[in-house]
Amino acid sequence: MTGGSRRIVQLVPAFHQEDAIGQHIRTAHDYFQAVGWESYIVALEADPPLRSTVTPWSPDLARRWAGSVWVLHYALPSVLTGFFRQAPGRRVLVYHNVTPPEYFLPWSAELAFLAQAGRKELQDLGAFTDWAVADSHFNAEELRAMGYDAVDVMPILVDWSRYPAPSPLAAATYIDPFYDYWLFVGRVVPNKKVEALIRLVFWYRKFYRSSTRLLVVGKLNNTPRYVRWLYELRSALHLTAQDVAFLGPLPYEDLAACYAQASLFITLSDHEGFCLPVLEALYYGTPVVAYAAGALPETVGPAGTLVYTRDPVVLSEWLETTRDGSRRDPAYQMTQQEHLQKFEAGPYLIRFREQLEVLG
Repeated sequence: MTGGSRRIVQLVPAFHQEDAIGQHIRTAHDYFQAVGWESYIVALEADPPLRSTVTPWSPDLARRWAGSVWVLHYALPSVLTGFFRQAPGRRVLVYHNVTPPEYFLPWSAELAFLAQAGRKELQDLGAFTDWAVADSHFNAEELRAMGYDAVDVMPILVDWSRYPAPSPLAAATYIDPFYDYWLFVGRVVPNKKVEALIRLVFWYRKFYRSSTRLLVVGKLNNTPRYVRWLYELRSALHLTAQDVAFLGPLPYEDLAACYAQASLFITLSDHEGFCLPVLEALYYGTPVVAYAAGALPETVGPAGTLVYTRDPVVLSEWLETTRDGSRRDPAYQMTQQEHLQKFEAGPYLIRFREQLEVLG
């Protein structure tokens, strides 16, 4: 670096447009460019719309950009980990969580091995890291348990200006106005406990409101055996593809419509490192119900409701007795917006930059 300029290089194995890590990286990249830093994103693969912003990884980057601040966004093992260990300059780890391997064991030996390798690799990275950052207190505790000394917390950085207004045309594609929709957003993988949502919808439809439907939005290709089992469960409970709809990943415009039209965002996930869809739901004014696991209590905060059981009988009765017009309640809306403000990217980015400047 010359002329007093500074350079930050963010490293990520897979750079996706509509996931939490991708959001975080893009928001940080835009900020550092705006304040006069050289900013680069290095990825092994990237979604087509993002490829123009990415520098392909090469071992030669260590020589070209010696003295940079190297920021490794860690969620799975890759060749970038070894590169990060030796990168000449300051090295910053941003931990986004690695799902424990036991969730994958019955469904994918490959993913279980990858998760186990990722956690082992993460533990070894501490000796090569100048500063560790986690995107939740839950993730920070995981790092401390692995022997990391100084760990700071910086939540997922989101630029809400990228989120579109809900489109009535898009809503009509997924929403029948004669039905009441619950929404889940996230990868369809075992730790998300989507089977608990299916059983809940079955019970609630049977004994309370048969007009209730569940929309499941997110990638279906990570654990095919698990997804096939969910389809079989849906069929065994005599639920149709409209009653429980697996929509796959959706573009922002369509996702915004689902958030805006859903009466409830619900997740019964057993392990979450942050859960950006909770904040997305709050942004669109959707009431949130979440199982109190992992980082969900801190992400949901006072702006939603935490539950401590997945029992469909108990949850169905509770949901029916607590149904109200919270989406239209000004006090509830204010609580949502106040909680969202705690995750405003600006103050965290300033603190992040100042700490990087201290590192030198």
